[in-house]
Amino acid sequence: MTASTYPALASLIETRQNQLGITDAELATALGYTDARVVSMLKVEKMTLPINKVPTLATTLKVDACMVLRLVMEEKSPGLLEIIEKVLNPFELKPHEINLIEHCRKLAGDRRVAPIVIEGKFVITLVTTS
Repeated sequence: MTASTYPALASLIETRQNQLGITDAELATALGYTDARVVSMLKVEKMTLPINKVPTLATTLKVDACMVLRLVMEEKSPGLLEIIEKVLNPFELKPHEINLIEHCRKLAGDRRVAPIVIEGKFVITLVTTS
């Protein structure tokens, strides 16, 4: 999945702030800044988010950190993300495959599990492994 599949970071910040009732000052503080104008600059794309702030922004806005990282990387260096994804994800997982993996992880919790697949067609259950 490429960054273009997602809204621009500025739009994402604005939308999530409105949905969660988070002010620019509150978001700035969460990100470790003392000046709310930093958030304003992010929202008008006059500043790019430092990559080390991605996890905090994602947690604060309650969004997927991978999505935020993709957006930030695309802003900082268009094209670089595509190269990284080709190298690190040679199988190019499709959205439905990612959904299956995320559900397996959620259902597994902290346990190691193995899915049982029947004739390559259906996932029947997750079995706890030692």
